[in-house]
Amino acid sequence: MVFFRFMGFCSSIALINYYQLYNKTNHINRFQEHITSLNPVALEKLEIYKRALLAKGASTGQASKIAQGLLGKSIEIQAQLKSAIDYYKVISALLIVVILIIALIPYINRTIVNLKTKQPAPISY
Repeated sequence: MVFFRFMGFCSSIALINYYQLYNKTNHINRFQEHITSLNPVALEKLEIYKRALLAKGASTGQASKIAQGLLGKSIEIQAQLKSAIDYYKVISALLIVVILIIALIPYINRTIVNLKTKQPAPISY
């Protein structure tokens, strides 16, 4: 039992890491498609970062570069959150399917015709 518990833990960690790496890059690419110089939300966020950095004493050029880096970090964080949400949606769906199967097993077992018994088959069979 300890072995199966360990294998379940290791496989879940592997699945989480694989899914996170795969999905995170997809979300980063989708977020970066929407980040353009025409996007007012992105421009507003860059301006907020620049003003904060200028208030701390950074030069204008430095503030621009650091603000773009902070926007990139913000995109990475949002992509990681979105990939975690997607992962837990998939796991929740799998759990619901497993719960439904477990709930339906007694009903399925009662409806299966056992051909080894010497009972007559139903008419619809």
